[in-house]
Amino acid sequence: MNLKSASALLGGCLIGLAALWSVVAARLSANLVISVWAEFASYWLALFAVFIGAYLMLRNQKPPTAHTRLLWRSLCVGLALVVVVVSWHYSDDQFLFWKMKAIPSGAWPKMASDLEAFGRQVAQAGNTSLPATKPPPMSLRQLGLGADYSGGVANVWDTPQFTGVFAVITFGYKSRSWGLLVGPEERAKSYCRGGTYLHVATNAFFFMGPRG
Repeated sequence: MNLKSASALLGGCLIGLAALWSVVAARLSANLVISVWAEFASYWLALFAVFIGAYLMLRNQKPPTAHTRLLWRSLCVGLALVVVVVSWHYSDDQFLFWKMKAIPSGAWPKMASDLEAFGRQVAQAGNTSLPATKPPPMSLRQLGLGADYSGGVANVWDTPQFTGVFAVITFGYKSRSWGLLVGPEERAKSYCRGGTYLHVATNAFFFMGPRG
């Protein structure tokens, strides 16, 4: 194998790996293999890898014998770019799908109970926020990695509409924020405006969407 062929092979491998990674990145972050921050960064790296791979694979193509080969390789580069961009665009949907798969349905009541107890403890201590520096209960760590944890809020309500602990634990960033809310459904709707929320246990809602 000459240098030109080796270069083209390396470029093809980079392009294939970049496309494959972009497809599985959201699943990996949903399953706590990588952080969501790492997932976001990896899409940029995947694009960079496609462009580098394209350079390696398409350079030194000499006409006229290379026309057909150049066409097929160009199509592969274009397809890889489409895969990366589309996977990135729909990464929130993929993350939500795989996060719901990753957490068993029977785990949600325990998580809601632990969040309620955690929120009550914080509220009774005179605080209204769950500090990002204090690790949440173990069951709630299924929601996300510590690197993505951003705290939350806690309060005890006694109103005609709702009596009990209102608590929210949040993970993520401005473009994708997710977590668990214990409280009335009306608060889940307003807290996740522009996003998605799912009823997962009594007075408990998983939410995901852009952070306001």
